[in-house]
Amino acid sequence: MEDNGVFPCILERLAYTPLRIQHKVAHLPAQVPAPEEGEKWSIKKEIGHLIDLEPLWYARMGQIIKGEPHLKVADLSNRQTHETDHDSRAMDELIRDFEAERAKMLHLLRNVQPAELEHVATHPRLGTPMRLIDLAFFVAEHDDHHLAQITDLIRAQAVNSAAYKIENTVASDLPMVYWLFEEAIAYQQRKGYPVWAGFDKNTLQNDVADGLQYKIVMDDTIAAVFSICYSDPIIWREKDQGDAVYLHRVVVNPRFKGQKQFEKIMHWAKAHAAEKKMPYLRMDTWGDNPNIIAYYQSFGFRLVGNVTNPDDEGLPIQNRNLYLALLEY
Repeated sequence: MEDNGVFPCILERLAYTPLRIQHKVAHLPAQVPAPEEGEKWSIKKEIGHLIDLEPLWYARMGQIIKGEPHLKVADLSNRQTHETDHDSRAMDELIRDFEAERAKMLHLLRNVQPAELEHVATHPRLGTPMRLIDLAFFVAEHDDHHLAQITDLIRAQAVNSAAYKIENTVASDLPMVYWLFEEAIAYQQRKGYPVWAGFDKNTLQNDVADGLQYKIVMDDTIAAVFSICYSDPIIWREKDQGDAVYLHRVVVNPRFKGQKQFEKIMHWAKAHAAEKKMPYLRMDTWGDNPNIIAYYQSFGFRLVGNVTNPDDEGLPIQNRNLYLALLEY
């Protein structure tokens, strides 16, 4: 990358990583649970990984300053992070250690000589020449990746700690389910959004009977319902290869709007897809509503196409002759 005076800006990013972590974890409980064995790293292990890599960054920067032609090789297996018991340490202790290690790097970079900024060494994995500014930017991007991982873990923890459960609906829930759909249609009309042309009670009854409809229960009340299936050839056509869980008919109780019901659904659906060994989550939504598309994209869905549904009896009434956006996670 060209310098163009951005080196001081990169140093600011590097300097504030410990404070950003501190801000993110400030409201977490003192005892942060570690994930189950086999799951991804915990928040503490993410911070520990940043600590583990500081000596590598420092050594590589020193190599560039000295004019060495090749940078030190990293352990791509992250063995040190896997084997170190970061989870047993206090959060503030981890942050202090990271801050101390980062201070060494910043001292080195802030005292570099102008001629040393032009030194170049080859990155062992990428095979690209790197100056100090390139390596500093690389480290800042690595910081941001793990900060994003920490954010995801905090969000998942918040979802898990909320007082709710997700379970199958039963036949006695159907009157409430019908009411939720009626309220959803009324809400669409009030907001001037595209509106379902009624809803198919037979489809909902079949979803319940087949164990494909689920409810989020909070305070002994249905907060939301959604349906799933494992094949959707009418909408997804040739893309339907038996490798996805499909989300359908997501409806939220008006009383529970604004309480991140779809985030709860996503957390459940990702775990369900993993359990079924299916690599994709898919859903469809209004193709001419950019706001709702952007909303689902904020959860990681990608827009992979648009289709117009046929007038097919295999589809619920409300899904026929609709222009849809196809979303994949």
